[in-house]
Amino acid sequence: VVLEAVVDTTGRVLAPSILIVSATHPGFVAAARQAVLATLFRPAMAAGKPVPMLVRIPYEFTIRNGMGRAR
Repeated sequence: VVLEAVVDTTGRVLAPSILIVSATHPGFVAAARQAVLATLFRPAMAAGKPVPMLVRIPYEFTIRNGMGRAR
């Protein structure tokens, strides 16, 4: 799953900004959204101050032996 989202000045993703760019299966989308919302990023900096930034984040899901995991 590839997502685009805005990371704010505190390093959190703004939930309304999340856009699904691509997904190999719709069943992976909810897990990718949940993962990106739970992640704390280092905010972008401009002139020494944190600024909001649009980022593209890929999530790769693997299913093995009936167990799924993301990385």
